[in-house]
Order: sequence, then C-alpha cells, then structure tokens
Amino acid sequence: MWCPNCGGDYGEGERCPVCGTRGTETPKAEWGGDSDLEAAMKWPRGDDGEPETPAFLAHCSCLNMEDVLMTNLLMAYDIPVIKNYCENGSFGRIVIGVSGSGADLYVPASRLEEASRLVKGEEL
Repeated sequence: MWCPNCGGDYGEGERCPVCGTRGTETPKAEWGGDSDLEAAMKWPRGDDGEPETPAFLAHCSCLNMEDVLMTNLLMAYDIPVIKNYCENGSFGRIVIGVSGSGADLYVPASRLEEASRLVKGEEL
C-alpha cells in the first residue's frame, strides 16, 4: 500500500515507516506553502504518532530571498521548517516567481528556542 501523505510503501493497517500515517487515513498535518518531503519526514512526532505542534518562528521577505536563506540555515542544523506564504503569496510566486507578501516560517515547538537563536546569529 502506498502512503497518501508521502508515497512510502507499507502494509495495510500499519503506520507508514516514513511519515507515520496509519492505513488509508487522510494525512492530518496541514503543511501548506512550500513544505517538502524532507521537512515532513524529519518533523518530530509525539508518543501518539501525531506531528509535533508547529511554532511560529518568523515572518520574512521573499523579495530578498530571506526566506530561502533562513530555511537553508535551519535545515543545515537539522531543524525542519514549514514555509507558509501569507495572503496571496502562493499566487504571487506563480505569477512573478516570488511572494510579495513574504512567508511565515514554522519549526517544531521543541526546537523553537534553538531556531530563534540561529536566525538571530547567536552561538548555540
């Protein structure tokens, strides 16, 4: 059986070994924006198998590639990040190639303090 969330292969009624989706259930995580498979796979899960709550990290501009730089920095430190485009930002990305309204970045709540320090340029 193929996972509807990430495409992983697993047996009927079992949890997907990649993302934790069970059986034929519809995925519950609403990643939105530019979430990618790597972030979904690395996102921590609780004892119940549900994804940890995302915590707001920052709003950043897409015009100067701040969103890309911050995302790459966080991923380099193995902190998964969800990028959610504000207002009509996703449409702007299609039309002009960037979101004029910027993007909100979310990280797992358990990694918020570490991520905040990284984006401020503080040492860990």
